Amino acid sequence: MKVSKVETIPVSVPYRHREISSQVARDGVSDVLVKVTTDDGLVGWGEACCGADTASVDAALLALAPFVVGRDPWNREAMRRDAFTHGLWQFRAGTGNFAWAGIDMALWDICGRACGQPLWRLLGGLQQPEATYFYYLARGSRESLAEQVAAGRAAGFEVFYLKVGLDDAEDIAMVATIREVLGAGPRLRLDANGSWSMPQAMRNLEALEEHDIDFVEQPVRDHPIGQLAELRLRTRISVCANEGLWSEADAHARIRARQADVYCF
Repeated sequence: MKVSKVETIPVSVPYRHREISSQVARDGVSDVLVKVTTDDGLVGWGEACCGADTASVDAALLALAPFVVGRDPWNREAMRRDAFTHGLWQFRAGTGNFAWAGIDMALWDICGRACGQPLWRLLGGLQQPEATYFYYLARGSRESLAEQVAAGRAAGFEVFYLKVGLDDAEDIAMVATIREVLGAGPRLRLDANGSWSMPQAMRNLEALEEHDIDFVEQPVRDHPIGQLAELRLRTRISVCANEGLWSEADAHARIRARQADVYCF
């Protein structure tokens, strides 16, 4: 079995609520779907992350395709090694990883189909029968937040997630509203997208303690690498690392530095 074709399909999916954070204000998300076909007719599907620009990831996928076409889909690690070494993608690792993710996912899909097994069997076996996810809350008024929380609870969600980092007083007021409506029990997670300075993060985390926060994702920037680790030692709220986890080397360095309580890949 050999890969015969790699196709890309840029897509744009609208949101029901505008997503507003310290980084973005958008009404949808764009990604690139990847369709990989083998010479015996199997088709695998993957999804690449667009990053800052969908067109650049689409172009990267087309540049990565020659390292995939004509090869055995089971040998994806060799393909990746060749693409990043001989294709020179190690010099544009962020874009390369965003694009390669779609190919990697599609190759796994093909392998599962080829042997007639779900991927959880190929990836080490079943750990638990189902996985949960969080309910994403759009920033808004007290009434809007209460309606969203009620909808999430009615749908069976036990974990809720809110973007913070735009206005300290407004952020804390929204968190207080959400916890009041949620009551005790359901978990509440926040994401500041690295927008707080160290003193600002200390003040805000102290003010948020009374609202039983599960963890705060990337309260400060990922660089310098010791900054989040320092904050972790100075707050009682668990901190999560996200930005900065762009490669195996990045993840390894941050885990060894004991930078966070949670690592969000």
